[in-house]
Amino acid sequence: MSSAPDVADYAAQLRAEGYTCLPALLRPEEVAPFAEALRGEWLRLGRPATLSRADVHLEPGVHVSPVGLTCASVLARIPGLAAVLLRPELLAIFAELLGPGFELEFGAGVLSDDSRPFFFWHHHVGGIDAADLRRAGYPAATRVERLGCTLYATPLDDANGVMQIWPRAAVGPTDPPFRPGEEPWPGATQLRAPAGSVVLFDQGTWHAVTPMRRPGQRFFFGFFIRRRGLSTRRCDPRLAEVFARDPRLAAAYGGAQR
Repeated sequence: MSSAPDVADYAAQLRAEGYTCLPALLRPEEVAPFAEALRGEWLRLGRPATLSRADVHLEPGVHVSPVGLTCASVLARIPGLAAVLLRPELLAIFAELLGPGFELEFGAGVLSDDSRPFFFWHHHVGGIDAADLRRAGYPAATRVERLGCTLYATPLDDANGVMQIWPRAAVGPTDPPFRPGEEPWPGATQLRAPAGSVVLFDQGTWHAVTPMRRPGQRFFFGFFIRRRGLSTRRCDPRLAEVFARDPRLAAAYGGAQR
């Protein structure tokens, strides 16, 4: 009987393939309140459409785009999510891959529905707001510098959408193997995972998501964690407020604030 993966296993997979998955890190009853809180934001906003090809800003920190309805500063909106980022498994993996003093850069909750088509291939080199940097070329990576940490409150499956990932070593080229459009790539990994799973990926890892094949909504919460002192295009404007309220989170993710 094989044992569960440990920190070294998860870190090794991410270094070798650009991603790793901690399946069902949270139980259904733990993750459901986060989805309900995000749905509550959607209701408060008057049930807006959750898809727009061009960004539509609904209020500060909230906009609709091709990814869905995105609520930034999600830790300020849903404080209970801090418990997820304080899970010892995640802290240990971040320390192994990013070194001591890693920093929380940005967090958001995203709600989408069956109106969203295939979510196009993309990666996050340079952070969430670095599209101009990516258009200038695809720089080779020399180390792991920034990780995406995504908690899925809805399963990744054929009914709700499957994550497609192009495995690549975290150190090396970041060029796409095919045109980064809105169709599957042959040979891509099809990642399926239950609700409550956390997917970690290197900033240069290309990924996409297939459409929902049922009516309804889906929810995920994404965070970017970076090496201490790494430059960024956008930081969470409410992070100081979050850290002041939660000293444990500040100690774990505050970098130089430790």
